[in-house]
Amino acid sequence: MFETDDPDMFIGMKLREKRKKSGFTIAEIAEKIGVSMQLIQKYEQGRARIPAGALYRMAVSLGASPADFFEGLNQGRRPRNAENVLTPVDKDTPLYILLLAEDPGEELIVREAIEKSAVKTSVFCLHDDRQALDFLRGRTSVSFPHPDIILAENHPARQYGFNLLREVKRDRELSVLPVILFTSNPSASEAEKIYRAGVSGYIYRSLNPGGLDMQIRKTLEYWAEACALPSRNGKQTSGTPSA
Repeated sequence: MFETDDPDMFIGMKLREKRKKSGFTIAEIAEKIGVSMQLIQKYEQGRARIPAGALYRMAVSLGASPADFFEGLNQGRRPRNAENVLTPVDKDTPLYILLLAEDPGEELIVREAIEKSAVKTSVFCLHDDRQALDFLRGRTSVSFPHPDIILAENHPARQYGFNLLREVKRDRELSVLPVILFTSNPSASEAEKIYRAGVSGYIYRSLNPGGLDMQIRKTLEYWAEACALPSRNGKQTSGTPSA
């Protein structure tokens, strides 16, 4: 049962479920009904209302009835806060993290630190800032949910973490995503530049044994337990697809 009080989100999740069960990719279903992949991603994430005609064509393509997309809509809804305010992430729900790391070795180190945290997480890693932007803007067919936070390595010489931060904050749809950068090469001038660009946190990565584990643990606890994330307010905010 899909727990949401938003009809567009509910129908989008139904569409995603039926598409995956039918074995279609986002690109294939987009071609079948004559719309863009990005629009299908918005439909599945509840960020765009599906017109009746498009819903009918989808149902035909998936061997379903349009009514199937509404089945269960009035069941299992979580009550919306009376003031529609954000609430902290449920501890049973993973904190979805998009990780940007320079190479597989760095990815492994950070993943191990994340896994040592008591916070329930799900991590997807990329090694290039342009790939990360394509993913966030829905230009890939990767099966991973919309991220709650972005955790990105920043090397002052190559600036790929900073480049990702800058592009995310320039993008109207992506700009609400919290971006946390970490570096092994701290400098006061670099930190000032990064905070001016809108970073949510800049970690001077500890090289001491256990130091990174502690920093990652505290960071994840902060975002998972102390903060209310915009990605959990019923609507998704960016075009991360699910194949």
